[in-house]
Amino acid sequence: MSHYTGAPKSAPGIFTPAGTRTRGGGGTLRKKLWAGLTAAALCLSLTPTYSAPSAQAYELQRSDGKLGEIKGSVYGRVFVDRVDNIATFDKGDEGLPGVKVYAQWVDFNNKKLKGAVSPVYWTETKADGKYSIKLPNWTDALGVEHEWRAQAGQGLRIWADNPDKAKYVNSFVESDGVFVNNGMTQRYVGTWNAWPQSAAENMNISYQERPKIQEMFPDESTWRETTNQENGGYVNGSVFYDQRNYFGAPKAVRNFQDGFGDVAVPGVKVVGTYVQDEVARRFDTWKSEHRGYTREQFKVAQREIMAKYKEETGKSPWAETAYAITDAQGSYHIQFRGLWGDSYTFKGIMKNGTHGDLVPENATNASWLKGDFGSRHVNVAYMYVAPVLPEGVGGALDNFPDNMFGPGDKVPDYATLGGMSDLHNQDFALRMEDRDFQVLEYNQTDKPAAPGATVQTKATGFVPSSGHEIVWTDSEGNEVHKCISTSSNLGVVNSCPLTVPADLDHDEIYTATIYPEGSRDTALAKDAFAAKPTPEYKHTLVDLDTTETVASPLHKENGTKPRDAKYSPLDDNAKIPADLLADVDQSKVKVGQQPWATVNEDGTISLAPTRGQAEPGEYLVPVKMTTPTGEKILLAPITVRDPNADADNDGTPDLKDQCPSVAGPASNNGCPAWGDGDGKPGSDVTLAKDPANGPIPDTATCEASNGATCSFDGDGNVVVKVPGDATPGTEITVTVKDGDKAFDTSKVTVTEPDKPIWNDGSSKPGVPVDIPNTGGPVPDGTTVEVNGPGTATLNPDGSITVTPDPDAKDKDEVVVTIKDRDGKELDTVTVTVTDPDTDGDGLTDGEEKKIGTDPKNPDTDGDGINDGDEVNGTKNPFKDDKSDPNGKPGNTDPLNPDTDGDGLTDGDEVTGAKNGGKATNPNKADTDGDGINDGDEIKNGTDPLNPNDPGKPAPKPKKVKKTLQVTGATSVGLAGTAALLLLAGGLVVTRRRKA
Repeated sequence: MSHYTGAPKSAPGIFTPAGTRTRGGGGTLRKKLWAGLTAAALCLSLTPTYSAPSAQAYELQRSDGKLGEIKGSVYGRVFVDRVDNIATFDKGDEGLPGVKVYAQWVDFNNKKLKGAVSPVYWTETKADGKYSIKLPNWTDALGVEHEWRAQAGQGLRIWADNPDKAKYVNSFVESDGVFVNNGMTQRYVGTWNAWPQSAAENMNISYQERPKIQEMFPDESTWRETTNQENGGYVNGSVFYDQRNYFGAPKAVRNFQDGFGDVAVPGVKVVGTYVQDEVARRFDTWKSEHRGYTREQFKVAQREIMAKYKEETGKSPWAETAYAITDAQGSYHIQFRGLWGDSYTFKGIMKNGTHGDLVPENATNASWLKGDFGSRHVNVAYMYVAPVLPEGVGGALDNFPDNMFGPGDKVPDYATLGGMSDLHNQDFALRMEDRDFQVLEYNQTDKPAAPGATVQTKATGFVPSSGHEIVWTDSEGNEVHKCISTSSNLGVVNSCPLTVPADLDHDEIYTATIYPEGSRDTALAKDAFAAKPTPEYKHTLVDLDTTETVASPLHKENGTKPRDAKYSPLDDNAKIPADLLADVDQSKVKVGQQPWATVNEDGTISLAPTRGQAEPGEYLVPVKMTTPTGEKILLAPITVRDPNADADNDGTPDLKDQCPSVAGPASNNGCPAWGDGDGKPGSDVTLAKDPANGPIPDTATCEASNGATCSFDGDGNVVVKVPGDATPGTEITVTVKDGDKAFDTSKVTVTEPDKPIWNDGSSKPGVPVDIPNTGGPVPDGTTVEVNGPGTATLNPDGSITVTPDPDAKDKDEVVVTIKDRDGKELDTVTVTVTDPDTDGDGLTDGEEKKIGTDPKNPDTDGDGINDGDEVNGTKNPFKDDKSDPNGKPGNTDPLNPDTDGDGLTDGDEVTGAKNGGKATNPNKADTDGDGINDGDEIKNGTDPLNPNDPGKPAPKPKKVKKTLQVTGATSVGLAGTAALLLLAGGLVVTRRRKA
């Protein structure tokens, strides 16, 4: 029966700290109960679940067998279990096509085969669910061949990928999907046919339908949690994680086996329900009317009957639904209330209620006995019980393998029915699906680890929150490392890293095996990797007509000598592995035994090449190394040299020539050479090749330090580009090489750069002039300072633009000082202001341009006075009056020949040419203030300088258009105003006279 063989006793506090252990009866070390996933995934509400990676992360090899050809194979069927034995394909079961099935086997644990773990082989099931995997011979990293013989002492493990995790749960795997001590007997229905057939047959894997909670039960709001226990009307059982069972158990019944690492699961919701009496009767009627029906047809009919019943009666087709939560031992007890009557087909003498009605809760007049006034019953013929499972968790559902209502005791081996509607030991043996255990990164065929490497393991899909032990063993079966850890609440077991000894001196295979803690007879999974140091001969040079000894090989990773190795010559080149010669150009390298090379048993090779017997060149001498783990072929690289040879004809013998294939001077040991040089920042420096240099290989390169670059010119010289910002005194190292071979090293010394130079210049006031840099480059950070009437700007091209002020005078100097970023003076530029007096009138051309006079005409207005004399008032004896109030004393308007408008030119007035040599005021129309203009007085014959010499009144002076830009305009305005005032004054005087 599917019940406990000793229920686990657990401490009440299931949330014990990680790593703690509790002990139960008999002193047996109990497994830590699965608390984490209980709370996280299997309780009343589910959190997102974890789906472990598939087995395809292994070192996989597809190996399809042929059905009917059983030799050297494992075969069986993958199917959906619906009836009877969970381990066998029975009538009514359904084969699953296209399912990936995997197999891995372990060889005999003897001195030669050492329990080696095979690669993982896989195939896909056919349309009927059958599969066959060919288990070929394979060779491990030690060169040992392994043959599957299906005999005691070998081990086999199979598993499969769930084809639809939303639809199926994995309910059974032959031999529980683990490696066992003796596969010949440790199985359920499979058999091993030993050599010569060497086959394992009936290695079956079954799935059952994942419970459809929302389909098989009414709305969750109608569920009733039960905690009471009565003597009838119940379903009980347990929920546990199943590692493995006693093999040969009838119908592969799942029993709780603490010693095998099974773990009780508390906190799981288990739900039970059954249909109404009328629904049960309609089920019976349908079956009687459909003889020979299939299970799938009846499943469909059940849904239709229940829906029609609800439509016709308005009542739920479910009689009642109850659930219980598993306790600390994983046990549950669902207590139903029951329906009145002996059964759904017979009322009996019951009179305490209506036949088929639900018995009230806590009814005291109800009995689970038949033939009683208060008899009640549960329709155990049409019930359904299931745990609420998250995706990724499967297991055996016993008598409820698919989503339909049926008898709880359909297979009595799984659960039994009592006489009072009581179903016993309806257990649920859970398993994490997609178990995956592997060694990461390395394997035992083509990816060996080197000495000192640390190798990790990966383990997912194992029983959650339970102890697991990962044990590492070497090829002799010796335990070299182990880790004990508690898996996470998602079934992940921590990596158990193994570090290969750094001084490993032989080939080794390390196997990782994962067990339930405390149960090493249940190998849940295995994987292995090879660790291989690499023996090698060092390259040896020998000259003709001399002797030399090649040292015995050492491991290149750690320098150790191969353990227990013996050596002998290999006479047949055909035995040399192809990979050893993959990169060898045999047109240039001679491979094979040589008469002048003797391989000794200790691995040394005695060399004695002589002229005429041996030719200079490269050789690979094959050597066979034999160790307790097998044979290896090694190649000893040897170079035979002629001590007098000069391959490049440069006069330096090859033995002394450090560049024997490229000619160069003896002073550079036969390597090409180049001289040193120097150059200013930003310049190109050519390093001339030595005359003894031969042609430089196209693969040669040059490198320069301190930011410089270099290249070869067409003549083999090296051209070095000195950075523009290089600091004088810096040495640039130039290295010429070909690959890793350095030919020569030269140096370039950075010299002082040419200083920038600017010449002096000249310009007119207000006119910019560009002074170009005629010397070296202008350093970054250079600034300019100006002294004198003007400004200066340093331009990006290095020129300096100097602009004299507009009012700068002729021969003024604008001095520009140029300094570097440190304030050091680089140069001084002087720009002289040039402003000539072309017409010699006493005004510079710039001044004339400013006031509007003609710089080429000394007397612009033709009044007989030079423009300069007018502006400066030089010839005017009357200094108190001005044409330009802001100008010099006595200035007149150089643009107006008659500044005061009195009818006399300014020249006639200051010279007195019209007045008998006596000057009149050119800025005052009535010099004597008698009311008569000077011109009129002269016309009248009166004295313009004597107010008492009467004449005609002076006419109103004419207004003169203001034409002076600065001085002249102001002078005309003031002169007009003065004339009016003078006239007014004259009238006043006249009135006084009349008075």
